[in-house]
Amino acid sequence: MQENNLTKPKVIAIVGPTASGKTSFAIDLALKLNTEIISADSRLVYKFMDIGTAKPSSKELSQIQQHMINVIEPSVNEFSLGEYLKQAYPLLINILEKKKIVIVVGGTGFYLRALLEGSPLKAVAPCETFRETLKDISTEELFQRLINKRNIHENDRFRIIRALEVQEFSNSEETILENNFDIEFIGLNFDRAILRQRIRERSENMLKQGLIDECKFLLSKYGELEIFHKTIGYKECIEALKTNDFDNLLEKIVISTAQYAKRQMTWFKTNKKINWINN
Repeated sequence: MQENNLTKPKVIAIVGPTASGKTSFAIDLALKLNTEIISADSRLVYKFMDIGTAKPSSKELSQIQQHMINVIEPSVNEFSLGEYLKQAYPLLINILEKKKIVIVVGGTGFYLRALLEGSPLKAVAPCETFRETLKDISTEELFQRLINKRNIHENDRFRIIRALEVQEFSNSEETILENNFDIEFIGLNFDRAILRQRIRERSENMLKQGLIDECKFLLSKYGELEIFHKTIGYKECIEALKTNDFDNLLEKIVISTAQYAKRQMTWFKTNKKINWINN
């Protein structure tokens, strides 16, 4: 029998909640495999949002090639999934063509799933005017308007609206990006109490490293962008700066981060292919 040499290219996806150690784990693995990393994080794409996003340090970035980090400045137009795919997918293919195993790491589940398992979303720019016309329409009715409901939950209003936007402004029939990779999912997690302590320690370090000053810089450079209000750490700092009340800042960041970690785990637990490493 002839050997089948049409083997799927190998991709290792490292996932898990925030503060679970994904970055250091991925760097260590990339060094061992002599390969490159693609970030699947919706906040690491932004320049200057460093401390609050727990972006890899300059030293960590110099250790190994890490893509999709610091690719755009914050602006009124949020970096979309379509734009992420437009930039990240060619990078992934380029690494595979070097006969290397690609490592994709991140906590933004829909970025990672779209890149590795396919997505119906195209690179259509967000349109606030169009979104405004949908604000008073029920999620149920919006879901029914979708021509293609693939991978979109009927209660996920954000993704439904985004898909309707793509549906409205795409000039051709929607093409599903079907990827054919041999994906090994590695999940990092901790006992809830330990993860909470790691979140607290990381939040304390962020404040010591100058998170408040970083927030002041971003506000002075770009103004009060929506992306800052939608990013944990910055939104709490903005509130503290407005009220001049910093007494509970740490606790607010810890609570918001823990809640986010819980939502991340809810998302990742739907993927039965993940091999979890519990520390």
